[in-house]
Amino acid sequence: MSGFTFLTKEQCFGDKQGNGQLDILKKRGVKAEVTDFAILLGKKTYLSDYWLKNNVDTEAATILEGKRPFYELINSSSIGVRPVFEFSDKESIPTNGEGIKEADDGVLEIEYGYYPQKAASLEMQDELEKAYNNGNIILARNKYTTASKNYYEYNYKGKKYVRVEAVCTQDRYFDNKFKLSNGKEYERGDNVWVEVQPVKWLVDKEAHLAVAEKVIFSGVPFSKEKEYRTEDFDKTEVKKIMDKYLSRDMFQEMSREEKTTKRNTNPYNLDFARVSEEDILREAIKANVSVFLHGKPGSGKSDRVKQLDPDFIELNLSHLDPELLDGLAGEKEGREVHIKPP
Repeated sequence: MSGFTFLTKEQCFGDKQGNGQLDILKKRGVKAEVTDFAILLGKKTYLSDYWLKNNVDTEAATILEGKRPFYELINSSSIGVRPVFEFSDKESIPTNGEGIKEADDGVLEIEYGYYPQKAASLEMQDELEKAYNNGNIILARNKYTTASKNYYEYNYKGKKYVRVEAVCTQDRYFDNKFKLSNGKEYERGDNVWVEVQPVKWLVDKEAHLAVAEKVIFSGVPFSKEKEYRTEDFDKTEVKKIMDKYLSRDMFQEMSREEKTTKRNTNPYNLDFARVSEEDILREAIKANVSVFLHGKPGSGKSDRVKQLDPDFIELNLSHLDPELLDGLAGEKEGREVHIKPP
């Protein structure tokens, strides 16, 4: 997956006549729930704000921080990221495999990709931290990167977690403490275990857009520049982060599963009912996959492989009975003796 983008002001709010707003936002509203992961990375917990693609005036910035214009927020790391991706038609909408579901309000929903989202329960927080300190937790292959920070995934009792040190960029008007979904108050520097979960998307089939249901991460400024034009969106810092890391991290579990499945089921990519032994051998050599040929000695097994692979090296191992290798144990004149092999 690549090409993540954001909603525009018109898609989010509509124009002055009320036209252009996405149907899914008319039904669900423009506010979005903030994941615990986004809060820990610096998202201000008292606002359900997120970046828009063309935040260029005070009107668009109302979804960000009250009435503050966008140019005052462009370098802030406390605004959330609610990604969007496009699709060509309903049949091409990707999922984790469960298909498209329709909610009670008529909004189409899918699960696609995996990402850290919800803080573990208080009991599980203690259990995970104890397992981590005692070395009794499995470090997985996956990692999640925002800006320059890596969060490594751990497997524990059938679930996946990341250990996050809270950044919490609350400003001087607010307490440094914040509460997560597990009901506990945390503060900057605390370590919190966050569960990796499927990402839910809201599908607008008319606009051919899928919008993340939640604000999934933060801690990245919209741009490092002080000025911004909508046509420069692809050059912004947050777009670079989405293209470089989010597009990889959110789908790495799916990619690994695909590779594993392909490796363990028919690595030759052949229909065995329609190919010859020669075809199977040839494709096995190309795939660098071991193959076992069964047959009587002298039936031409090695010769068949030599014809297909010029680099073939034949290694013959002798078959000997144990006593021919190590001799025999016996008895002579009432004493145990070792009879050497011939």
